[in-house]
Parts: sequence; structure tokens; C-alpha cells
Amino acid sequence: MPTFDNKPMVLLVGQYSTGKTTFIRHLMEQDFPGMRIGPEPTTDSFIAVMHGEQEGLIPGNALVVDPKKPFRKTQRFWQRLFLTGGSQSSVTS
Repeated sequence: MPTFDNKPMVLLVGQYSTGKTTFIRHLMEQDFPGMRIGPEPTTDSFIAVMHGEQEGLIPGNALVVDPKKPFRKTQRFWQRLFLTGGSQSSVTS
């Protein structure tokens, strides 16, 4: 049976203002850095919400080269998403 080194990831995609951020906020029962909710399109970039030692935003160009992050092995794929304005939102809980 195969083993996996990384934790599973979930990707939410959809049209603007359909509740993706609100859904994540509800699951986490807290706000997260970089979160913006409003009637107009507010999130126009890719955000990876992950556990971290301290809360904050990490720019996408730092994520694709960090060997501690799960995005390094698939750098070609993630690079397009993160380098066009994406980031990681770190939460401590």
C-alpha cells in the first residue's frame, strides 16, 4: 500500500462572491490573515490557508522555493498561481 508524505489538500474554486471564503471561515471558526469578504469581488488571488507557528501572510514567491512547504515538488504548477499574486495565510489554530 502506498504511503503519502504530505497532508491532503483541498481546493475550492468558484465564481466571485459565492461564499468560498465564508465557507473556510465557518470551518475554521475564526478569521484568517488575508481574508476579505464583501459584496464586490474581493479575493482576486490564490490563497493557501495553512497551519503555522505564527499568524501572517507569506508571499507566493517565498512559498514555491521553501523546502518546508508542500509546494516545492510541484513548483511548476504552483509557481503560476503563487507568483501572480498568491500567498499563504498562516494560522496558529
